[in-house]
Amino acid sequence: MQGLIEGVGGVGRWCDRVPGWGEHIRLIDFDDSGWGWYLFEVAASLFPHVNQPFFDTLLAEYVAGYRTERQLSKEHEELIPAFIMLRGFTYLGWLMTRAGSMPNADQVADVVSKALSGFIPELLASLTPTQRIGVNALAMVKAIRD
Repeated sequence: MQGLIEGVGGVGRWCDRVPGWGEHIRLIDFDDSGWGWYLFEVAASLFPHVNQPFFDTLLAEYVAGYRTERQLSKEHEELIPAFIMLRGFTYLGWLMTRAGSMPNADQVADVVSKALSGFIPELLASLTPTQRIGVNALAMVKAIRD
C-alpha cells in the first residue's frame, strides 16, 4: 500500500514537548513529501504518542477509524510497530543533519530514543526463527569487522 504521503505527520507534535519549542510558531515545509508506504504516514502520526499510557487505546482507535475510510489487512496492521520504529530512526537521522542549527536537539533526540527503546524488544520477540538467524548473523559480521 503505497502512494503520496506527507511524511512529517508528527514532527511538530514531539517538538512541543521539548522546553523552548512550544513558545514559538514553527513552519513545516513539505520536503519529506513523496511516494511512500501509507503505514509510514500512519507511523509518523502515531510516533509522538508511543510513550503515553493511552497509546494502546489510541492505536486501536486509530486503526478502527482508518478502516472506516480504507482497507487495512491484519497483516498490514501487524507491521505498524515496525513502521513506528522506522519512523523513529528517520527522526534521529533528521536530527543528525540539523543538530547544529536546532535548539535543544539533544533533548529531542532523547525523547525519540526513549520512544524507540520500547519497540526494539517487542519487534525482536516477534521475529521468526529464520529472521533471528539473520539478525544474529549480521551481528556476528559486525562484531568481526569491529
